[in-house]
Amino acid sequence: MLYFLIGALLGMAQMLWRFIKTPFDMIYPVQGFAFSAAIGAASYGTILWLILG
Repeated sequence: MLYFLIGALLGMAQMLWRFIKTPFDMIYPVQGFAFSAAIGAASYGTILWLILG
């Protein structure tokens, strides 16, 4: 469970870093961060779980 939480944080941090580097028009910022958290949890969380778990 911790791996997926870390993955969600990494996904949101990646979106925030991209937004800071090159600002883009976020029409729905809450949904954007929620979507990036879900994708981050699925991808980064699975990778962390497979490597460290």
